[in-house]
Amino acid sequence: MSVFLRLIVCIAISFAISFATFPKTEKKAAFDGEIFRLHVVANSDSPYDQALKLKVRDAVLEKAGEVTANAKNADEAEELLKKNAQEIQKAANDILLKEGDFFGTYMDFGVFHFPVRHYGSVTLPEGDYNALKIIIGEGKGHNWWCVMYPPLCLLDETAEFKEESLNALSEETKKKITKRPKIEVKWKLAEIFG
Repeated sequence: MSVFLRLIVCIAISFAISFATFPKTEKKAAFDGEIFRLHVVANSDSPYDQALKLKVRDAVLEKAGEVTANAKNADEAEELLKKNAQEIQKAANDILLKEGDFFGTYMDFGVFHFPVRHYGSVTLPEGDYNALKIIIGEGKGHNWWCVMYPPLCLLDETAEFKEESLNALSEETKKKITKRPKIEVKWKLAEIFG
C-alpha cells in the first residue's frame, strides 16, 4: 500500500474516531475499575516493527500524560483520554509518518485481559482491566503494556514503586495488590563466622 493511500486511511480513521463514542463493555474490570491500563500492539515481530512500537508508545504516553495530568481517578483519566482520542491517535500516527512507513493505528477503549505484571514491589494480578488499546497496522506482533492510572508506565520491573502513586486507590484495592517480598541472600559461612 502506498504511503499516500495509508495517509488517506489514517485520516479517515481519525475522522471516524473524532465522532465515535466509546461505550463501556459488559465485562467487569478488576479492582472495580480503579486501575486504567495502556496496551500497544506492534504490526509484527520484526525488529523494525518492535522498535516502531516503542516510539509509538513514547508518543502516546507523552500526549496521554499531558491529557490526564490532573485526573483524580481512573474514570476521570479514561474520560479525558476519550475526549482527546483524536489527539492521542494523531501523536501515534505522526510517529509512523515520521518514520516513513505508515501502517495506521486502531484505538479501542474497553475491558481487556492482562497477564500478571510486576511494578517494583507491587504486583498486579492477571485479570480484566479497563484500558486503551492501540494496534499498529495488522497488530500481529508482541505487545507492550503498562498502568496509566495510577501512573506507573515509566517504571520497569527493577524500579522502586512510588507509594504516592497508590494514594488515589481505595484501601481495599491497595490491600489486594500483592507486595513481592525482598529476597535477601545470605552466605551460611558468613553467618557461622559472623
